[in-house]
Amino acid sequence: MNTNDEKKEVEIVYVPQYDEKYIQKLKPDDSKKNGTFFLYFSALIANLVYVSGATDYVWTSPVIPKLQTNDTNVNPLGRPVTTYEISLIAGLPKLAVLCGTLALGKLPDLVGRQKTLIYMALGMVVSNLLVAFGNNIYVYLVCRSFFSFCFGGVAVALPVYLSEISEDHNRVKFGCLMNVCFPIGNLLSYIFGPITSVRLFTILCISPLIPSLFFLAIVIPESPVYLASNSNKIKTIAALSKLRSNKSTEEIELDYLHLQRAIKDRHDGSKPANSIWPFKPVALRRAFIIATIINSAQHASGVGAIMSFLGPIFSEAGTQLSGNTIAIIVGIVKMSSFFTTSLLVERLGRRPLLLFSSASTGVPL
Repeated sequence: MNTNDEKKEVEIVYVPQYDEKYIQKLKPDDSKKNGTFFLYFSALIANLVYVSGATDYVWTSPVIPKLQTNDTNVNPLGRPVTTYEISLIAGLPKLAVLCGTLALGKLPDLVGRQKTLIYMALGMVVSNLLVAFGNNIYVYLVCRSFFSFCFGGVAVALPVYLSEISEDHNRVKFGCLMNVCFPIGNLLSYIFGPITSVRLFTILCISPLIPSLFFLAIVIPESPVYLASNSNKIKTIAALSKLRSNKSTEEIELDYLHLQRAIKDRHDGSKPANSIWPFKPVALRRAFIIATIINSAQHASGVGAIMSFLGPIFSEAGTQLSGNTIAIIVGIVKMSSFFTTSLLVERLGRRPLLLFSSASTGVPL
């Protein structure tokens, strides 16, 4: 008989206690749901402000030839503009855009992304109406500069708003939508500018702002991130429910918790106010340098000046087609390239497309 006691193995099973609705699954089956109709509608309405700014961005291309004529029925100024005045009409708004982006950079954090778009759109409407019914060169210079100043605020608030109403899996799509809207606005300007009067064309430039202002003020919600950062849970949940109506109440609650956690992490990781160099971390410094180089290369190519004087440039070149016709062709090609790029960016990657675009731009220049 074996005197040794038989050892028995005891298995201890730990059963965690949790509330299932607050557990984040590693790979949820339905995490990448398609965007709702209201989400696309909100993004489209917000982008109408950008379309209006894009039409006015190349306002000079069809208008400058009219301002150079002696016909008072065509030229609202009553006299031909000088070369110096043409330079001011085209150059001051570009400077105002730069000032607007710098001066209004903190406005979306102070009053909200939605309200910033509304205020900027109102400023753009008022300034263009003054231009449309003005007959003085100084009215043109001041009001067009103010329009561009407000457009600089739109350029700051709109990408933030689009990124915050979208989700991780569809954020690039809505970012590309903004880029497509800019050449659409340019093309509309090239099409309607030559066939309408200066007054009517200037009013048409702000026509997309009318439905945009209406729906932004009444229907379109504020950014959930901005609402959550101001500890407004009720409005945040309401905004998420409208933008992501294809999700259940539990999923909306989970999205809200994710926003709260992300905002807390951002605040915890922020630098103190007395930090001298905000880009001390290597990753931030490299990102800042890369973004600066890319944007500088784009504007250093002279695309802004070329697009602003596209019609007059080709008219002076003496081609068989009129300058306005060639401007329309260029606008169509530009819009098509932006649209194609938005479809290929996820497949080919950002860097290859950027290198190809830079090389293709540099060769003809």
